[in-house]
Amino acid sequence: SQRTGKCQVLVMDAKNLVNVEGFLGGKQDPYVQIRIIPNDSTDFYRNNANKDHWDETTCKDGAGKTAFWHEWLELPWNDDLKNVDVSELSALVVVWDQNMVTSTLIGAAISVQ
Repeated sequence: SQRTGKCQVLVMDAKNLVNVEGFLGGKQDPYVQIRIIPNDSTDFYRNNANKDHWDETTCKDGAGKTAFWHEWLELPWNDDLKNVDVSELSALVVVWDQNMVTSTLIGAAISVQ
């Protein structure tokens, strides 16, 4: 059957994050981005073409290696996904450190069934 709408994901916390600030950089400011992708996708980076397919948490300024969000994210279940079997989808979860100009990757994971 065809599915449309939104997928809700609860982002709770992150513990023992890798420190990407460096020795003298201070505490990192983590945030999480999540996207639902087909298992055979190679489109792992957020860009202008797919920016509407992502959702993200707020940035936890100065949280360091442990951050707590308890935020619900809503991911669009759009035309790209409505005819795909759910078993052929994965969640791409990316954690970033927000900086003044750009963000630095802390880590990423893909859930695979």
